[in-house]
Amino acid sequence: MNKIELIKWFQELISSRDYLDLDQQTIELLDKDIAIYLAKYYQDSVLIKLPPFEIAFFEWMKQVDYSAWSDLWASKDIVNSDEQHNEPYIVSISFLPNLLDKHRGFPICDLLEVDNYYFTEDHIVGKESGFLLDSIKSMFLEKKKLTIAQMLLLEISFFPIDIWHFAYKHKLDLSDAKNAVKELVDDNVLLHLVSAEHIAGFIE
Repeated sequence: MNKIELIKWFQELISSRDYLDLDQQTIELLDKDIAIYLAKYYQDSVLIKLPPFEIAFFEWMKQVDYSAWSDLWASKDIVNSDEQHNEPYIVSISFLPNLLDKHRGFPICDLLEVDNYYFTEDHIVGKESGFLLDSIKSMFLEKKKLTIAQMLLLEISFFPIDIWHFAYKHKLDLSDAKNAVKELVDDNVLLHLVSAEHIAGFIE
């Protein structure tokens, strides 16, 4: 399916509903270039529902950190006919490229009531961080066991990630993942910006 056919297909879907509910099979048909194209073409004019794997993640988050989950979703309502229904997992299609990566998913970076834990490569600081990362990468390639803090720093060096997706991906206790952040901050290796306003400049 070329881009013109894809746009036509999406337009037909959009005309028949308030938001797109893309199943796993459809998500897997999209590559990053097409997802970026659709996101730019429609921007914020189209809404999509998170794919099943990302909804499963957020249901986990709801159980382990309700305050953060509520900050994101509790006030997200859409109007359906004459009734208002709570639909927490409806987002702009501009996030579609993020949703192709199961480990990164929908970026959690604009929490207002609780601290954010969103990190990019630019948050890695300190004179020794480069040497530390080289050492961790060597350990990883040699299949040596890494600490949680080492795993987190390694992942941040490759792509932006929030602490909830990191903990979910590695099946970690959320408190252990947050303690890893504290360890890296205390070691002057990682910059932890907690407010959405300060994080805004680091978001892709």
